[in-house]
Amino acid sequence: MGRALAIQEKALGLEDPGVATVLDNLAVLHDEEGKYLEAESLYWRAVRIHGKTLGPEHPRLATDLSNLASLYEEEGKYGEAQPLYQRALRIDEKGLGSEHPHVGTDLNNLATLYEAQGKYAEAEPRQVEVLTGLGCASTFDFLECWSRTRRGREILRFVSGTFLSI
Repeated sequence: MGRALAIQEKALGLEDPGVATVLDNLAVLHDEEGKYLEAESLYWRAVRIHGKTLGPEHPRLATDLSNLASLYEEEGKYGEAQPLYQRALRIDEKGLGSEHPHVGTDLNNLATLYEAQGKYAEAEPRQVEVLTGLGCASTFDFLECWSRTRRGREILRFVSGTFLSI
């Protein structure tokens, strides 16, 4: 991935949106490897480039912000994660509309963050919005829809692992 970045920077310049996308992808890789300082630096660079070249209201910027917020959430830096998740939600709602799947992802990310902080009263309405947006009209639909959320998948993986080990 580092080679891809060098090629993109040479071909397109340091401030190109294509370079920012590679930076974001490389940051995700570093994040998954637990290299948080490297990931944070790359995420911020991608945010700066996309914000400058695509504008402060572009959905691609919202993706960068969400990725950076997720890193902060993993590190327990909830105060830094929250405004980034909120900004990503505002950008996606404005640019893509309130029914777009990215808005559902943004709401779920924010709800998961609130849940991690024990702010259940703030988490619940966002989870309900997510599930309603997924078309969960009945109790029968609920488990299927809930399993499509990040927290739902985490819990289902844990539960299935527990039952498989019995």
